[in-house]
Amino acid sequence: MMPLSKIKDVGCKISREVDEFSMATGHFWRLLGSHKDIKQVDVYDSPVVQAAYEDKRSEFERAKKPTTETWVFHGTHETWNIEKICESGFKVGGQNVQIAHGAAYGRGVYTAEGPRTPMSYGNQKAVILCKALPGDCSKGQGNGDSWVPQLGSDWRIFKTAEQLLPVYVLYIG
Repeated sequence: MMPLSKIKDVGCKISREVDEFSMATGHFWRLLGSHKDIKQVDVYDSPVVQAAYEDKRSEFERAKKPTTETWVFHGTHETWNIEKICESGFKVGGQNVQIAHGAAYGRGVYTAEGPRTPMSYGNQKAVILCKALPGDCSKGQGNGDSWVPQLGSDWRIFKTAEQLLPVYVLYIG
């Protein structure tokens, strides 16, 4: 699967591509707290992953759980997993998939509210910016749909892959 579009800084032309680039880079820079060059932003639209995400939202609604979306970042090796994640969604390590970097805070998909943590984990040159459905959240590993492992951490771990919708891949120059 190819990304819906590959966007580079195209100057002053007003278009959907410029809006998408501005949204993704603005969120990245605002949360990073410093300026890093972004050489490209890919936008993904996978009907399979979108359907799973919407099904999870409906499940949360039926269970009277929160359905407020948030944005989170995930770091992965750009040549290994980006295409697979954006095409078919995340996988939870330990569930027919090897755990790549341990599970210090429990099994789930590890993300962060800002890009710094995922970028520093293995010196990543790309991060995936995802829409996310936290559902019922807990502090520390618990029974929630997502959790923050410790006070002051920007990690957010999601119990299921369907709670995440990869939308943008930002390639850092």
